[in-house]
Amino acid sequence: MREMETAKQNDRQPIEYETVTLKVPRILMEFVRATPAHYGLDSTAFLEYGLVDFIRSDLEATTGEELIKWNGLGPVFREILKDERF
Repeated sequence: MREMETAKQNDRQPIEYETVTLKVPRILMEFVRATPAHYGLDSTAFLEYGLVDFIRSDLEATTGEELIKWNGLGPVFREILKDERF
């Protein structure tokens, strides 16, 4: 029960942001600015939303095998579990 309370509290903490500079082709930015009503967002908010949405969808499509590979867990699974798939 206490773990659920802690998880709920963590969900309420403010999100920290970082500002980055991106190189976007000018013609693409002109298109984004000229396209009306990107979900009610201005061009910057539209790009921020799109980036976060892309990362989320990429993670949702990731398989367990890919996560194992990215985190270098294969050797551990091979040695301890004798699982030759990794």
